[in-house]
Parts: sequence; structure tokens; C-alpha cells
Amino acid sequence: MRFILDLYYTPDGGVHGRLTPPGSVTAQPFDGWLDLLRLLEPPGPAETGDRVEGRAP
Repeated sequence: MRFILDLYYTPDGGVHGRLTPPGSVTAQPFDGWLDLLRLLEPPGPAETGDRVEGRAP
């Protein structure tokens, strides 16, 4: 898996930039470490349209 990451540090130690996920040509902006980590997480069932066993839609 390969991500393209444009990472910029802020003077106060924060980060911001753009992340291009595998198979995409569109970069997604982020602001902060937690926002970057959110973009790196695999998509969940709600984002892929898959149903989770034992849960109501």
C-alpha cells in the first residue's frame, strides 16, 4: 500500500498537508495529527456500504 503525503510543520509543532490514498488521484487535506490518522484508517462498514452482522441498518 502506498500513500502520497505532503506534510508541513507549523511553528507550534502541529502539522497540516494533503494525503493521496492508494488508487486515487485526488489529495485529501488534513489539519493536525488526529485528522491525518483518521485519513489513514481503513474505511468502516458505513463508509463502504457493507452491513455489519448483528446490527440494524
